[in-house]
Amino acid sequence: MTKNETALERVAPGLLDLCNACLGLTERRIEIDQRLVAHPPGDSWRDVLWEELEALLIKLRAAVEQLAEVPAAQTAELSAKAAVLAAILRSGDAGTGPVVPEITVRALALAVADDVVRLLG
Repeated sequence: MTKNETALERVAPGLLDLCNACLGLTERRIEIDQRLVAHPPGDSWRDVLWEELEALLIKLRAAVEQLAEVPAAQTAELSAKAAVLAAILRSGDAGTGPVVPEITVRALALAVADDVVRLLG
């Protein structure tokens, strides 16, 4: 069990579900990217994977937008939101381009910062 999973387990079910959805979609996006790279150009499976990736990115963007709107009520929830933010930021490090639009990532980062001020300030 990772440090992020430990923090997520202590979160209220609604926020926990949303964080888990974001993390799961981020992991799935990485998996699809890896499968795309494994198929040679012109392979018909690449088209299927691109469609799957497009649908997944729409879901991920919506989940992150929703997460940015949900305030953390306790530090465990704050930790869960921060884990999602970190996973999204790290997933773009693979050189595949932005996973979620910058404005959406910024909204989540600001929400986490606001939660820090409210809960710890």
